[in-house]
Amino acid sequence: TGLFVHGSLDRISPKAEKQYGVQIALENGVIQYDPDWPVASATVGRIDVSNKGIFGEQLVTQLYATSASGVSLSMPFTDAGLLTEVVVQGQVQGPVADLIRFFQETPLQGQVKGVADSWTGKGRALGSAKVTVPLDGTIRAPDVSAGLWVDQAEIALNDIGLNLTDFRGQFDYETKTGLSAKQIQFDVLGGSTNARIRSELFGNGGVTLIALEGDVDMAPVTDWLDLTLLRLTEGSTVYQGSLSVPYGGREDQPVFEFASDLRGVTIDMPPPTGKIVANTRRPLRVTQSFDATGSELAFELDQSAGGILRLAGDEVQGGIIEIGRYEPKAAAFDSIRITGALPYASLEEWDEFLLRLDALSKGDVSEAFRARLDSVQVQAAQFDLFGYALEDVALGLYPDAGSWRMTLLNSEVDGMVRLNDDPDVPLEIVLDSLNLISDGALGDPLLGLTSEDLLPADVLIRSVYWDGEDYGRWQFRLQPNDESVLLSNLTAQSKGMLIDVKEGLHWYPASEAPYSRFEGLVTVEDMRACLAAWGYASGLEGEDFGFQTTLEWPGSPLNIDLDRIRGSINLTGGQGRIVQAEASSGALKLLGIFDFAEIAQRFSFDLSRMLSEGHAFNSMTGSFFLKNGLVSIDSPIVVAGAGSQLTLAGEVNLLTETLDNDLIVTLPLNKNLPWYAAYSAVATGPLVGAGVFLAQKVFKKQIDELTSLKYEVSGTFSEPNVQFLSMFDSSLRKSADPAAVTESPEPDADAARE
Repeated sequence: TGLFVHGSLDRISPKAEKQYGVQIALENGVIQYDPDWPVASATVGRIDVSNKGIFGEQLVTQLYATSASGVSLSMPFTDAGLLTEVVVQGQVQGPVADLIRFFQETPLQGQVKGVADSWTGKGRALGSAKVTVPLDGTIRAPDVSAGLWVDQAEIALNDIGLNLTDFRGQFDYETKTGLSAKQIQFDVLGGSTNARIRSELFGNGGVTLIALEGDVDMAPVTDWLDLTLLRLTEGSTVYQGSLSVPYGGREDQPVFEFASDLRGVTIDMPPPTGKIVANTRRPLRVTQSFDATGSELAFELDQSAGGILRLAGDEVQGGIIEIGRYEPKAAAFDSIRITGALPYASLEEWDEFLLRLDALSKGDVSEAFRARLDSVQVQAAQFDLFGYALEDVALGLYPDAGSWRMTLLNSEVDGMVRLNDDPDVPLEIVLDSLNLISDGALGDPLLGLTSEDLLPADVLIRSVYWDGEDYGRWQFRLQPNDESVLLSNLTAQSKGMLIDVKEGLHWYPASEAPYSRFEGLVTVEDMRACLAAWGYASGLEGEDFGFQTTLEWPGSPLNIDLDRIRGSINLTGGQGRIVQAEASSGALKLLGIFDFAEIAQRFSFDLSRMLSEGHAFNSMTGSFFLKNGLVSIDSPIVVAGAGSQLTLAGEVNLLTETLDNDLIVTLPLNKNLPWYAAYSAVATGPLVGAGVFLAQKVFKKQIDELTSLKYEVSGTFSEPNVQFLSMFDSSLRKSADPAAVTESPEPDADAARE
């Protein structure tokens, strides 16, 4: 150390002509030039302090843990002897952590708006830096000029949970031009990324623009963002992105943009958002704008979905998601609303998707999403309801406690499906109406469906319409098994018929020749009303009829048709009357086989008096087989009254509405009947007193046969043709062969062709 003086020592000499000072040799010295900046410690070198200022050259010092060499220090005085600024420049080398500290603990923190406050780092950085710190009291930001090379470093962006590894590249920072970098490389999210940095200045502030491109793996992306929907993605893809970071007091907040064609990624979601082939391209664009209270995230996936959402942290507060072509629009953020149009949707696929989504969601995340979701309302061009295709369906999806409620509405169906969170709980399907339209050209509407395509479900349909006709209320449990589908607990009220069968309908779609089988009791409480519901004005009325039924037909339950059904029906019970059918019944057709009043007019004897007010009967029994629309009576149908009986055998073709029957009319011997005179003649004179009694005892068999008259009934339902065949004859034609109709049904011809 030492003192020095340059110039005249005379007091009257101008100060400008004098220079004096002291030279200080520092060894492990400490220099503090501004309380807001780190001290320079472990300083080695010579410091010149004079009336011109404080200066140093070729100093070696340390800022934090960063060593600086070849450092020059300049702190000039004004004429008034005041310091105006500190200028420090030199070569630096040190840990990346120190580089981050400069942006956390110096005035640079305000310039970058605290973006690095939570960052940490590892690795080494080296380069040169020049810092000019104003000391004149003016409001000026420090002027920094630095160029640093970082190699094999790690930077942890702890505020967003992102780690950048193998970080390398050249950074340049100028207060007047901002941060810049021509090429930076780092690994992040399972892939490698290249970045370029530039800055734009606006007044006292600016924005740092970071351009990104590289590849990412969806697994670490999912772990990073912790978004449930991302757990449905797999694979890796290339991307382009950008991050805009305003600084210097600007009110704008950071904006992140991301774009990718998603090649290499699969998305396990129902169409149209799903992506099952990894190598296909689906352009995705995402923009997230941050502010003091959260962020707004806008996205668009090719032309299949888009929307804008408001987030507080990583929790969605509200917004709109549009399925199909998305057009940006104003949105309310009070809840989440999903709208749009789908080319195709499947109940089975969406049920499985919601179960997967719930299984992948954390409990609080799932509950929060339900709490924020208002509704999903979309129009589906095609909707698959358990294999039954519906067109132009308005779909609604609403969150309920422990379940999702889906509504369906179009010209064919109106109702809802409840999808329970517990996969062991069957679906609940409640339809106010189901309109089924037959189309022979299409064949079986459920052709190709298997039990694996169906889900267990409790089904209630309040009104089933087939080609516009109301077939009433149906309820059952759908139970798919390995080889068959069971419709258990089947109850129905259809056109005057009641069905209540525990295991009522089996469907065997896996069979070589798929078929359906119904076995159970069908009851009719009001026969006249039932026949009217089926379009017939019959001369038969009564109550409590039972039909024990076993029927089969090829294909699915919806493939049922008269020309396909085969099986047996046993008729029991029933009491009622034979009455005059109303010929003027409007749209109702006369069912000639049971229009006994019409038949009676064609008898050889006049029975109209007996039938005019109705002929009562106590029971109706019999059995018949049905095959391809042909009814073959197996056990004669017997209508038994107090003293009379009608017995019917033969065949009825329901398709052509033609009759081919034997009818036996058995009536008691009665003086009111015209044949009493014929009987008297046979007995050689009037039967009176004991003679009548004796004749009845001696000729009992013949008298019984005499009261049995045999007729042949042919023609059609509307015009039956009744021909008297014989008296004394109660024999009937041979019954149908049951074996001919008890085999498994033949394959449906339409289905076989398809």
